Amino acid sequence: MLQVQNFIQENTQALREIRSLEYIRIKERDPVSSARVAVRKIYTQLLGRFENAFPRVHTTMHLLYWGFIRTRIAGTYLETREHAKANEILRPIFLQAEELKGVCSLMKKLRFPEQEKNGPQYNSSDIVLLSNFAGLFQTVFNLMAASLAGTGKKGEDNEHSPVHWLHCAKRVHELYVEHNLPHVGPTFWETITYRDFLGNVGDNPGEMDTNLELSPERLLFEHGYTSTVFLLAQAYQLINEPRHAAACCQLTLSRQLTFAQPFQDLVKFATPRDGHMRPRGASARRAKDTTSAIYCGSSRRLAWSISLVVRPFDPVEWAENAAALSNYYSSVEDSNNYYYNTLECLVSASAILDGPRHRPSIDIPVVNRPRGQSSHREARARANVYRALSKLGLVLLQKGSEAIAENPEVLMQVLDTGFKSSASEAAKDFGGMFQLDLRGTIWRLMGFGSVFEKDALSDGSMVDSVSNPDNLIDDLATCPVNYTSASHIFRMVFYCLSRAESYYKMDEYCSDAVSIIQDKSKAYKYLTTFELNPERQCRMLKRRIDMLENVTKTLSRVHYQMLCRELLSELGEAVASLSDLKRAAYEEAKKAGDKSAVHYAKKANTLTRRALDVYKDFLLTFRRPSQNLQPHVFSEVEIRPFLQAYLYSARLHSRIIPTDVPDRINNISRSLNQYKHILTLAEGHVKRNPFSTLKQTEEVRIAEEMVALLPAKIHRLSRGEPVSD
Repeated sequence: MLQVQNFIQENTQALREIRSLEYIRIKERDPVSSARVAVRKIYTQLLGRFENAFPRVHTTMHLLYWGFIRTRIAGTYLETREHAKANEILRPIFLQAEELKGVCSLMKKLRFPEQEKNGPQYNSSDIVLLSNFAGLFQTVFNLMAASLAGTGKKGEDNEHSPVHWLHCAKRVHELYVEHNLPHVGPTFWETITYRDFLGNVGDNPGEMDTNLELSPERLLFEHGYTSTVFLLAQAYQLINEPRHAAACCQLTLSRQLTFAQPFQDLVKFATPRDGHMRPRGASARRAKDTTSAIYCGSSRRLAWSISLVVRPFDPVEWAENAAALSNYYSSVEDSNNYYYNTLECLVSASAILDGPRHRPSIDIPVVNRPRGQSSHREARARANVYRALSKLGLVLLQKGSEAIAENPEVLMQVLDTGFKSSASEAAKDFGGMFQLDLRGTIWRLMGFGSVFEKDALSDGSMVDSVSNPDNLIDDLATCPVNYTSASHIFRMVFYCLSRAESYYKMDEYCSDAVSIIQDKSKAYKYLTTFELNPERQCRMLKRRIDMLENVTKTLSRVHYQMLCRELLSELGEAVASLSDLKRAAYEEAKKAGDKSAVHYAKKANTLTRRALDVYKDFLLTFRRPSQNLQPHVFSEVEIRPFLQAYLYSARLHSRIIPTDVPDRINNISRSLNQYKHILTLAEGHVKRNPFSTLKQTEEVRIAEEMVALLPAKIHRLSRGEPVSD
């Protein structure tokens, strides 16, 4: 032990250089930085000196020091993606461990527990040895897994499988935690290079332990286990085990939150305080002061060194990973339409980014970014989380809307029975995934302030319906069955899209900004399905039409041709839906003998002609710059939307409310010509593309039926026979 300590003291200058270079290296995070190369060079020289001083590693202390030096070298190779070289540096550690009987036996039990008949039995010697070697074992096993990343080999018993080595590291953590106090930790390289000097300097070794809830060694050990779980998530993903990968990813995120504050406390402890350890003038220094000038406040230097090794909590990175995890849960929960885990991941991400009550306070980031770059990164992450939440809400609204459209009786049954379910167990456990209280964030995502606000689109029952936050969580995580639950989702979607819009501005991110407006339009579209009041349906459609019309006027139809086609198609559909509502009002007023029927007829016809104009604009986007006429040759991608526009136009012509029989015949004749044109275009396209499936599409089938039926209808009308619509 004394010989090894003397070796460390003899290489004090090298260790000082390493600390300075590692600070620069970690701060820059440049894979090809000169600092990293210099660190590797010094560690390699240090390894050579150690092997010259101790030709045989015949004690556990020799193995511990020698092994840690090798792990530092291997780590620099992994950072430069030289995996094979890192593996080559690490392998001798296992060969050397075989020379020490106790270490060899313990490592065998950790690596191959299945070889023991009744499972591995750890004696007191094993536990004592593990107390010293747990840090080295954990580090080596993690680095071995990282050096084998990308092999794609499956199986825990395979020496070349990352999963095998990570499960070894997992066993180290489990065994150490089981047999040691919760606040202590094993030896690490950082503790070796500093604690050996505490006695010489005169610092109190227990200063950190009394000021920190967990010792720096334990924090390093827990950080190492978090790395183990994180690497396991990646390894499971590589071998196509998404369920295990998601579980490890969730545990990683949870542990990052759990240990964020203890690491912050460590950083605060490491930060020098005003007036602490003021250096004396050079002429007044004693010999002990000279040593202290290098290692003054060693306990704080140890804490600072560890704070460099462990990256502080990054709320942006955490939120991005939580949002990525939500994608997995969404794919799983699509089958049962219960999106509690998906919602919790995204709401947690929003809480960490926006909620200071949930986010650990971090003052000293490892990565020094310019203020503008940092704020831009956070703003983008926040906007993306909001968009992900809005996408989830739109999926729920769409599924609920489709279910109501297929079976309208469901909505009526809910209204008749006053159905109101009690909160589910999943809602009561909401927030348990990462141990966060998310109810305040839920209120915020709904657009509520400190007091409830009345939704402009809902009735007065909104406040009563959210009196139980668990019921609200149920509404936001499941497909809506009535207007109240749909309006809750709508509020969240609209709030999130409005917040995302503040980042994705039209003049900077045109495509994203247009996509957000389209999502707002869809939210109104789906909500209309749950609204039984025609007047309120009209208001929703008018808002939808206004936003689509405004953005359509803004965009260049030359530079944003595809976007304009999408917008015009949606706008035409929205205007047509509004005209249908006005037509329904006309028919109801006409049936009742109300004078307002004339007003509704004019309004319906005006909207129908407006929709026809929109579809004409849509068809004009297919003109080539050198052509003044509509093209007759289309790609397989273009032909179907082109035919759909003609189909919708044909339907609209037949929906115009006529003033007399000749006017009605004229409208139907125009509709017939549109259907005929669809068949002409389809036949020409199939001739040019024999393998096209266009003939089997619904548009062509409907056109064929109408071309067969409408001539007879026109003939009967011309003869004065009554014909229904």
